[in-house]
Amino acid sequence: MLKDKTVIIVEGEVLIALDIQRDLAEANARNIIFARSSREILGDTLPQADIAIVEIAPGEADGAELARRFDSSGTPCVLTSADGETRHGLPDLAHLPLLAKPFSRDQLLDAVRSALALPRAPQAE
Repeated sequence: MLKDKTVIIVEGEVLIALDIQRDLAEANARNIIFARSSREILGDTLPQADIAIVEIAPGEADGAELARRFDSSGTPCVLTSADGETRHGLPDLAHLPLLAKPFSRDQLLDAVRSALALPRAPQAE
């Protein structure tokens, strides 16, 4: 599923990010890029990735904005949040898989499979 793929993990909690990294590496992800916050990545050019795992932190708009940018650029995206009600505030991202923390390895891999299977927007040139 992730053989030779590049993954971006945006997660504020280092231990959670490391757990995600381990699980994805075991699924053969080739290159894993970390960011502790969406602000680290938001800018003019998004990094190239095959899939992004983006934390939606309660009360912060940056995660949702980053997810929107990845989604509109054609990069599959999985959302994570400690707030199970996050989905209600993001109707435009309702099609993306959302993992409520804590989540298991199997839940993560199922969400990644789902995100990779979604029809993608055309890549911007």
